[in-house]
Amino acid sequence: MPYTVPGARRRRSRGHNSKRGAQRMDNVLVMLGRLAGFAGVALCLVAGVARILGHFYLAGFSAASLLQAGMGGVLIGCFLLLLATHQRD
Repeated sequence: MPYTVPGARRRRSRGHNSKRGAQRMDNVLVMLGRLAGFAGVALCLVAGVARILGHFYLAGFSAASLLQAGMGGVLIGCFLLLLATHQRD
């Protein structure tokens, strides 16, 4: 028997924890994770190619800064996909 605090009320579910809503949230997280990951990889590729060609700056930004921003996009994408898989369990 689970422990309950005396005098505490039990909350009723109002439908926001439904399977349909959870599935939509999973789909949004997966979509955002993939989008952030692909954008990060594309930015890394652009920065890497620019640096290999000898360009230190691209559109006013340092190639190293663009590479770090791309890695950040990949990292955010990984976290969003991890969150989506964790919520499925």
